[in-house]
Amino acid sequence: MKKGYFIMGFVVILGAIVLLSFNNLSRADVPKKEELGIPVEVGEIILGSIKDERNYIGTLKSKNEVLLAFKQPGFITKLFIKEGSNFKKGDILTQLDADELLIKKELAQQKMKSAELNAEHLKDLLDKNTILYEAGAVPKQSIEDLTLKYIIAKNTIEEAAISIKEIDLMLNKSSIYAPYDGVVREILKKVGEYTQPGQPILQVSQKDDLIAEIAVLERDLQEITIGSKALIYLSNNEVVNSRVTEIANYLNPQTKTANIQIPVISDSKLLPNMSVKISIINKEKENAFLIPANAVVDKGEKQYVYCYENGIAQQKEVKLGINAGNLIEVLSGIELTDKIIISNLQELTNNSRVFIYKGVD
Repeated sequence: MKKGYFIMGFVVILGAIVLLSFNNLSRADVPKKEELGIPVEVGEIILGSIKDERNYIGTLKSKNEVLLAFKQPGFITKLFIKEGSNFKKGDILTQLDADELLIKKELAQQKMKSAELNAEHLKDLLDKNTILYEAGAVPKQSIEDLTLKYIIAKNTIEEAAISIKEIDLMLNKSSIYAPYDGVVREILKKVGEYTQPGQPILQVSQKDDLIAEIAVLERDLQEITIGSKALIYLSNNEVVNSRVTEIANYLNPQTKTANIQIPVISDSKLLPNMSVKISIINKEKENAFLIPANAVVDKGEKQYVYCYENGIAQQKEVKLGINAGNLIEVLSGIELTDKIIISNLQELTNNSRVFIYKGVD
């Protein structure tokens, strides 16, 4: 029995010795963290293009869109166009009922013609009687009577002419003429409806005067200028290159935004009030030094990156340029061959020991 206990004790002691030896061997094989340093991910500097791009949703509008109305009341009798119709400057687009005016004009013209014939006859009589009067064949009173009648006839002609002009003005007001070459966007009244002076009848615009309008927040306005490049993405996947042509000089008091206009020139079928995606490119550059934006460490007013050099994290002050979100341009402070550390930055200080667990070596 004692012999059995002895053998069992010997085995336990031997196992403990083997286990301790194995643990010591394992620890010798695995370097301590202090020896390796801090694990980091490393990336290369990219030489490429970058742009500061802001995205917006805009609305298509007609820059020279106008509402046309009659200058006098009446019933609409004719529409010479349809929605989407093209027209030329000076074309009659629509008319009011002008039958009464046309009758008045015809009567005035008849009156004028009669007065002209009467005046012509009286002038002939006056000329003949003037010769007879000078010969003593007719009394002076006859000359005075004919002269008065002739003057009245001339006045009647002038009155008829004025009346015709007034009627023509009224007839002109009973028609709406095209203010320029353009297109009908919307017809707001139908034939047979009664309209008042100034009540909109048609909405028209020039054919190729579409603009995209966006509302830009106050904080972004300082980055956008007249001439800033713009990309307009249409629903048919067409991309229109354009530039900012107008920036409002006031802010909407409720939204704190200013409207910006961008011309849209395209062969696609576009209509006012369509929505479009717009990118404003404030800055862009080719052959720029680019690094991940999360590799930059802000320390007060200065920015730094950590570069991997033979197991050491070297802190370098950098000057930054265009920020494109995920990537950022570095203007100075690093070389193209530098390896940029992009992880565990909060644990690093200048000359920290590090080892690469991911990325280039």
